[in-house]
Amino acid sequence: MINGARVIICDDHTLFRKGIVSLLNEEPNIYIVDEAGSGKELIAKYKDKLPDIIISDISMPVMSGIEALNELKKLNPDIKVIFLSMYEDEQYVYQCYKAGAWGLISKNINKNELLFAINCVMENGKYFGPKYDENKLNALLEKFNAGMFNDKSNSYKYEGTLSDREKEVLGYIAKGKKSTEIAVLLDISIASINFHRHNIMTKMGLNNLPSLIKFAIDFCNKNNLPL
Repeated sequence: MINGARVIICDDHTLFRKGIVSLLNEEPNIYIVDEAGSGKELIAKYKDKLPDIIISDISMPVMSGIEALNELKKLNPDIKVIFLSMYEDEQYVYQCYKAGAWGLISKNINKNELLFAINCVMENGKYFGPKYDENKLNALLEKFNAGMFNDKSNSYKYEGTLSDREKEVLGYIAKGKKSTEIAVLLDISIASINFHRHNIMTKMGLNNLPSLIKFAIDFCNKNNLPL
C-alpha cells in the first residue's frame, strides 16, 4: 500500500483538478502538497515542493504536460509523472511512455484504479492501464519507432506535399496541443489551424483524430523533431 505519497496535481480545468484533490485527500497516506494549472506553474511548484509523484493533464495552454516533463527531467531524471487524458489509444500511450512518464490513466478512471496506479508508481512500476505490462510497452515503443502501422495513412507517400506551416502544426499536434493553443503559439486564427489540419488529413488520407496524432508523432520521429 501507499506509504506517505506526496503529490502535486496539475490540470488547467479547475473543477476537474479540485475533484481529484478532494478524492485523494480522503486517503490517509496521500498528501496533496500543491496544485498547478499549467505546465509552467507545475515546474515552479515542483522546485518548491519536490513531490514523490506528479499527476498531470497532457494538454494544457502555454506548456503541455509532456513539454513540462521534458523540463522537469532536467531537474530530476527519475521524476515520476502519471498523465491524465481523455484518450487511451496506443499512440497516446506511446507518446507518454517515450517521453518518460510512469503512467497514463483515463480522466474517466474510478478511484480504485487511480489508487492502484499511484501505488504501482510508488513501488517503481509503470501503469498505463490493465492492457499494458512492461513487455507490451516495449513492443509498442518498437512498433511506433519503426513506423509499423496497419493503416494506409502511414505510408507517407505524399509527405513531400506538406507545406512548412503544415509541418509546424504537425509538430504541435504531436506535443498534444489543441487547435486553440496552436493558434496562439503561431499567432494565427483557429480557423487557419483547422484549415491546415484539414489539408494535412486530406493529403495524408487520414480519417480521424487518432490517425492524425499517430501520423504527427511518427513524422516528428522520422525528422528528428522533439516531442
